[in-house]
Amino acid sequence: MNKSKIRVCTASFTDPTWNGVIYPDGLKPRQELSYYQKELGFNCVEIDVTFYALISPKSAAGMERKTSDDFEFIVKAFKGITHDPFIQKNAGSKTALNEAEKYIEEFLYIIKPFKDKDKLGCVLLQFPGFFLPSDENYRYLELCRSAFRDTPMSVEFRNEKWATEETYDFLKKHSLGCCNVDEPHVNHMMPFLNRLTSNIAFFRFHGRNKNWQYLPKEEKVEYDYTNEELEFFAKEILKSAALADKVYVVFNNNYAGLSVKNAVKLKQILNL
Repeated sequence: MNKSKIRVCTASFTDPTWNGVIYPDGLKPRQELSYYQKELGFNCVEIDVTFYALISPKSAAGMERKTSDDFEFIVKAFKGITHDPFIQKNAGSKTALNEAEKYIEEFLYIIKPFKDKDKLGCVLLQFPGFFLPSDENYRYLELCRSAFRDTPMSVEFRNEKWATEETYDFLKKHSLGCCNVDEPHVNHMMPFLNRLTSNIAFFRFHGRNKNWQYLPKEEKVEYDYTNEELEFFAKEILKSAALADKVYVVFNNNYAGLSVKNAVKLKQILNL
């Protein structure tokens, strides 16, 4: 097996709780991405700022220029595409679909610098817990697949009602990757299931804090995976790597650099 297809990284390369812990005191924000790649040894990263705002292509180009030719970006889709209340409430309507297509076209324009340099690993569509299986939502996923054209995509669901063979068959039929998540199994959140529905395998780790719903946003992901847990995931990742063209593994437990610590340890276990 060619293990070079496996890329392990963190969800974002910038976090205020990393200062003085992961990044040395005095490191300037504009130096963080270069440090992330050269000093921490990562060859990809998930960009999540694009979920909160439609940044400019100039910003994306700036990030691209700070990385080597073999570096890749996983880009989280803008929340207007996945979380807009009007679109989700009226997912099957022509008006909602037209609005979504506008967001998607803007988003494609933003990530063009990554695509032009062949550094776009995939786009992650993370849907909220209230996005449930329905004819309208299946049609909406089809619209997203069509509007994103040839862009590699992976879908992350936040409700266990999607954990069905119907869902995985649908994703496979439309060449949509399945984001396999490890997260607290509370509020009907998704269980960890290792499913491969496209040529891209995707794993995303949020931590296992059982009181997730009561914690501030920052503390939700204050979780340190044990060696035993990471060894279990390493075996699952290798299963998918035997079948997929690419494998992305993202740690979202960013608090105080725990994501970096766990990602580095997993790379050691996998002998990357």
